[in-house]
Amino acid sequence: MHAIFLWLVSLGASPLLLVPGGSIDPAVAVHHNDDVAASFGNTAAAPDAKLLWDTSGTDQLQVWLTDCDGGGTDCVPMYWLTGTSTTVFGGDIQMDDNAITNGGSGILQIGGATTSSHGFGANDTVFAADVEVNGQLWIDSTFRAASTSVLGGRIAFYSNDYLQFNPEADDGYHIAIGNGDGQGNRQLTIIDGDNIYDDYDHSTLESTPGINLHSATPAATATDEFSKWRWNRLSLGGNGAAYGCINETFAYSDMVDGGGASGTFDMTEQIPDGAVVLACMWHSNTGFTGDTSAVTTIGDGTDVDRYNTGTPSVFTTNASGVALGDPSGTKWHDDAATVTVTITSNADFTSVSAGQATVGCCYLTP
Repeated sequence: MHAIFLWLVSLGASPLLLVPGGSIDPAVAVHHNDDVAASFGNTAAAPDAKLLWDTSGTDQLQVWLTDCDGGGTDCVPMYWLTGTSTTVFGGDIQMDDNAITNGGSGILQIGGATTSSHGFGANDTVFAADVEVNGQLWIDSTFRAASTSVLGGRIAFYSNDYLQFNPEADDGYHIAIGNGDGQGNRQLTIIDGDNIYDDYDHSTLESTPGINLHSATPAATATDEFSKWRWNRLSLGGNGAAYGCINETFAYSDMVDGGGASGTFDMTEQIPDGAVVLACMWHSNTGFTGDTSAVTTIGDGTDVDRYNTGTPSVFTTNASGVALGDPSGTKWHDDAATVTVTITSNADFTSVSAGQATVGCCYLTP
């Protein structure tokens, strides 16, 4: 490599001059109106380097460095400056051990030799080494990964209002679905690939995340061929019958003393309007002790044993729970109902000093 030092000199109204060397000496400055070449090194026929002002096309200042001994096709411009302020590189640019090369056919290659899984194409930029982007990376077209892609931290698709993925140490991996009307509606809808742009009209904003699984039928033909999965219910076959359950754990301290031998607990979620109750279950029972006995009924606040039969004992601890029997009241609901758990001790409910259980009721809805 031969180093060239140039001084750019403007003498009054005189043209801009190129002067080789480390000092300004107008005596060696040369000005031509046409193409001019300044050679350095051996001979003019076989220079080590040269400068060329080329006016044959777009005005260009060409800098020819190395590979010029003997002339011939190996002697090419290393870079040139055009009249449009564009810098064009005709060979490699080496920075330490990392090269920026012309890969041919308009390909820019950064790094050492590499191969491409899809084949190089015109205007491609090929990175043969690691690439780190510390700011935002905007991709206006398709992003393709031919091998494993490792993405760390939170990943948001389109915006935070649509779909996000985030690793959480004690939860595994979080998938967060939209939080605004018209922006995902907290629902993940799975459809056939041929229908990717169809609108299945899940437009109602729900208060809880869910999954909709559609058939292969396009939305233009049918939008109701799907199953719905929410945290507390599963609907198979579109808007037909859905299976749902409500479950809640409570302790004796959560119960309201009725002023006598009984205390009550109202479950937070209701059995919905139109539901048919299949059964209620009492499980993971820690005995409601303190008195000499404790029995329970499950009702709706009016019919105290609507959802069970008899008065099973909940006095003894039993991890498997307690058999409640079939619902003894009306299974069909023409209005939403609150499930009320009643526990009755032998004497006074204030004597109960321990106890915990989980109660669940399952139902079908139209």
